[in-house]
Amino acid sequence: ASNQFVEMLKLLNGELHVENIAEELQLELSVVNEAIQNLVNLNVVEIVESVSNDFSMEELMYYDRQLGFFSIFPETYKIDKLNNQKKLKNCLVTIIGMGGGGTHVCRELAGIGIGNIQIVDGDRIELSNLGRQFLYDYSDIGESKVSVAKRKIEDINPFINVIEVEKFVTSQEELVCILNNSDLVVLAADEPPIILMNWVNSICVEQGIPFLTLGVNEFHCVAGPFVVPKKSPCINCIDMEDNMINPYRYELINQLKNYEFPWKEAVFPPLISLISSIVSFEISRYLLTEKSVLVGRTLTINPIDWSFEWEEWHRNSMCTTCHSKGI
Repeated sequence: ASNQFVEMLKLLNGELHVENIAEELQLELSVVNEAIQNLVNLNVVEIVESVSNDFSMEELMYYDRQLGFFSIFPETYKIDKLNNQKKLKNCLVTIIGMGGGGTHVCRELAGIGIGNIQIVDGDRIELSNLGRQFLYDYSDIGESKVSVAKRKIEDINPFINVIEVEKFVTSQEELVCILNNSDLVVLAADEPPIILMNWVNSICVEQGIPFLTLGVNEFHCVAGPFVVPKKSPCINCIDMEDNMINPYRYELINQLKNYEFPWKEAVFPPLISLISSIVSFEISRYLLTEKSVLVGRTLTINPIDWSFEWEEWHRNSMCTTCHSKGI
């Protein structure tokens, strides 16, 4: 009967055994099993493995809509949705820099349910930060960025762990200890310029840690490159390729790498939100599937005409970071 069919759907809430449902509806067990199989074949319901020991009922409610997304997204629907969430819960993502991009990505990864987020920054909150670094508010001025971010993020999602590292990175050696055990690294800081990128690249390539960058350059939003050791070009490969295209680039960067410009870079908050959301999506996609459209590529978005430009990069057999180490 159609009413029994609807009632069966109501009872398929993950809390009752099939035997209980059959008894409640006063139906033969074989009839209920056949009906459930038909619902599964029609993608109306799905059979999930029991991972109740990994998630509380509150957590399942928190991720309810997201779990539904995992069930329909082409790259995840074949995997039990709770196992997708468990995979994210077991990850450690390190975010270097808690400015505009870092705070946005941190907030979104927390909502996604990345179980362990390590945030690295030695700066304190200033009035000029508040318009684009939206984890902070007026009452936080003068406080440590990572301390405030940890408090705010754990209020947003009490089911994850935030690790604060309050310091400016001043050497490659200290960065090794910070990045140790990370499953993925997000470079959202720009100081010290260029040098920090090279430090992160060298450590992550050697330790086999994927990492990616993001930023806003004038009015352009830039995501990537996403560096995956052994699978994609590293930053040094990309620099070598870039220098071949523009032979003056290396000399120019070398002269400016320690120069402090007397002005602050122009930034528009919605552009940070835009590129951060793209990066956060690609981070979750990679952690779940080991795939990303940003691997070995840089995406630049121009909001003036909403044009999207992709730059494809290639591994370089002469690279002293990748190939000299046999990676």
